[in-house]
Amino acid sequence: MISAEEKELFQTHGLLRVENFLPVEMVTKAREAVVHYLSAEGLWRGDGSHLESLAAKASNGPKVIASPKVSPLISELITDAMRQATTELADGQGLFAQGDYPHILFTPPNATEWFVPHSVWHVDVPRMPNCPMPGVQIFTFLDTVVTGGGGTLVVAGSHRFVNENRRINSADVKRKLKHIPYFRDLFSASYPDRQRFLSEPVRVDGVDLQIVELVGKPGDVYFTDMRVLHNAAPNAAQIPRLMLTHRFLRDSLRGAV
Repeated sequence: MISAEEKELFQTHGLLRVENFLPVEMVTKAREAVVHYLSAEGLWRGDGSHLESLAAKASNGPKVIASPKVSPLISELITDAMRQATTELADGQGLFAQGDYPHILFTPPNATEWFVPHSVWHVDVPRMPNCPMPGVQIFTFLDTVVTGGGGTLVVAGSHRFVNENRRINSADVKRKLKHIPYFRDLFSASYPDRQRFLSEPVRVDGVDLQIVELVGKPGDVYFTDMRVLHNAAPNAAQIPRLMLTHRFLRDSLRGAV
C-alpha cells in the first residue's frame, strides 16, 4: 500500500500525509459519536461554532479523550490497512499498539491570533539503543482542521538528530537540540520571527528542518516517525479541532517504554 516514493519521503522528513486514506462514511459516523459525547459533556453546542463560555470549561487548551468513553466506532478507524501501512513504514518490523485504543484530540477555539509556540516541544518515547526508529504514530481528522485551527505541529527532519544508540529521554533530547541554532531559536520565547519556522525549510547538517502544521480533512492520515519533535498548537479558528491519534511501537520495545 505504501509506495517506494512515500517510504522515502517518510524516512527523509519523518512524516507522510496520505489523503483519503480512510472511508469518509466511516469517519462521519465516528465524528457524530464524538459530537454527541462532547455535547453531553457541555463542550459542544449546536454546530460547534458558538463556544464563548465553553473554552474555559475545557481548560482553554487541548484535551485528550479516551475513545472507549465515546464509542467503539472510534477504534474501528484503526483499520487493518492502517496497521499494514505502519508496518511497511517500519521496514516490515513487527509493531504493537501502545495502548488498547486511540485517543481523541480536542482543542476548542482558544486564541485570537495563531502563533508558533516556544515551549512544550517534546517526543513521546525516548531514543532507544539499537532502535533507530522506535515506531509510527498516526494522526487523522474527525473534522476538517484548517490552518491556524489547532492542528498538531511537527518539526519535519528532527528525527534525524540525537540518535546516539543509547536511551535518551525527551527532556535530554531537547537539551541536546538546544546546541543547534535552529532549535535554540525555536525554543526561545524572545525569538521574534516565529513564522519563519513554517515558511521554508532550513538546512542543518544536510537535513531540511521545517515545522509542518497537521491540517486536513476527514479521511486524510498523517504517519509520523515517533522520534519527531512535536507540539500542540493554539486554535485561532472558529470551530474546535477534532483529531485522532494512535501509536505503534516496535515489538523489541515491549516493556522498555
